[in-house]
Amino acid sequence: MRRWALAAFVALSVAAAALAPPARAVETVPMPFAAAIAPVADGTIGAGEYPSTFADPKTGMVVHAVHDGTVMAVGLESPGTGWLAIGFGPEGVIMDGANILMGFVTASGPTFTDQHGVGYEHLPDTASGGTDDLIAFAGSEGGGRTYIEFRYPLDTGQSLDYALRPGRTFGLTLAYHATADDFETMHTLGSVLNVDVGSDPNALPTRRATFSFDVDGAPVEGSPVNLTASLLGDDGIPLAGAEIEFYLNASVGLGRIAAATTDPSGVATRNFTFLSAGEFRFVARFAGNQEYLPAEANATAVAALRTEGPAGLDAGVVIPSIILMVLAGVGLAYAYAAAQIVHIRSAGRGVERTAAASAGQGAPRSRGARRGRN
Repeated sequence: MRRWALAAFVALSVAAAALAPPARAVETVPMPFAAAIAPVADGTIGAGEYPSTFADPKTGMVVHAVHDGTVMAVGLESPGTGWLAIGFGPEGVIMDGANILMGFVTASGPTFTDQHGVGYEHLPDTASGGTDDLIAFAGSEGGGRTYIEFRYPLDTGQSLDYALRPGRTFGLTLAYHATADDFETMHTLGSVLNVDVGSDPNALPTRRATFSFDVDGAPVEGSPVNLTASLLGDDGIPLAGAEIEFYLNASVGLGRIAAATTDPSGVATRNFTFLSAGEFRFVARFAGNQEYLPAEANATAVAALRTEGPAGLDAGVVIPSIILMVLAGVGLAYAYAAAQIVHIRSAGRGVERTAAASAGQGAPRSRGARRGRN
């Protein structure tokens, strides 16, 4: 009976998985750049006060945001009267390593703190040897909703905080509780999103990336290798989504091979096959962006002469085999010639015996004739 129950449970689970809706793409919250921050952190969010407003369909929370390249100004709304929180950190990570800004509003006023994620927990920065880096905050409640506005550095320079860079996308989490004004009660609803930190369109790049380039694989005529470039920001964080151009530096100048985009690890790879033996010089180029200056790196590989036969056999096997085949052919030719000589000689002896036999049959008749005459 238990086997039937288990089979029924598995069948229902498979059916439920098949009927489940496909995973939804992660929503992205915009945080545009502005030369000067206009919103005032007074706990009241006016219509049009922020240049960007995002309503999260999962939690019902609303995020208003803008930054000036150094400081972010954020307004939060939640559909409850308990605590609310927003977290900024690595893309694809929920809490671990993220900056978590969390608070609530009571009759005595707003409470808002700078915390950091450790696994699936969060702790005040001050409890871990860090500092509370909130520049300003204010909050209010009304109509069953909570409103909090704050200002916070994009990069606090503190080891416990995750730095946000303009022109890049980061992970963002939202959460709130409907009624609890504390830092311990589990959230009523939460959501995992991304945040796009906009860049200044008029800014000139000033930062320098760490750019490395290498040829991976054994350089052999007719065989492929990987041209691998790695791009890291000056903060050691991989620069994903950057286009890398690969070139062959020949005697007639640079010849473009291909382009590739860096992955989340900051690595871009393209294949190259050596058409001949010899020295090959390669160039990888990063054109730069609004944040980082252009970068270039070089690599050299010496392709060895191909030592394999057309069928992939080693020359040490192919050449002796050919020699043995030739010797065997010569041996067969000699054997055939010898067989022909033996055959010819044998045929000659047969002719001689036939002639001798014919001559012997004529002799008795001669003797008989002589006897008859006597």
